[in-house]
Amino acid sequence: MDNPAIIDMWAEDGVSLLPSMAPMIGRAAIGKFINDISAQMPGYKIVREKIDFRDIQVSGDWASEWGLETQGLQPPGNQPTMEGYGKLLFVLHKNAKGEWKIQQEMWNANPKP
Repeated sequence: MDNPAIIDMWAEDGVSLLPSMAPMIGRAAIGKFINDISAQMPGYKIVREKIDFRDIQVSGDWASEWGLETQGLQPPGNQPTMEGYGKLLFVLHKNAKGEWKIQQEMWNANPKP
């Protein structure tokens, strides 16, 4: 839950496509979304995160990967852990500094395995 590190993974003009939401365009908009969600969930902790990447393709300064995600989110107190399952796709671009950044992301729910 290191929001600055997560936000830094994005390209300045990155695009995030999440279900039932308008596209978020730009690192600033994506960062605001991440920070707003965190502020709405004080005391919650990610206790488990696994992404099983199934296909990684690289062509020059561009790459794509898709995977299946499982996540455990622990609410504050003695509430049971919330389980989440998703499918995701990333398109990455290597910038002029040689850093790979997320250019585009798409995520949606996946049935429990």
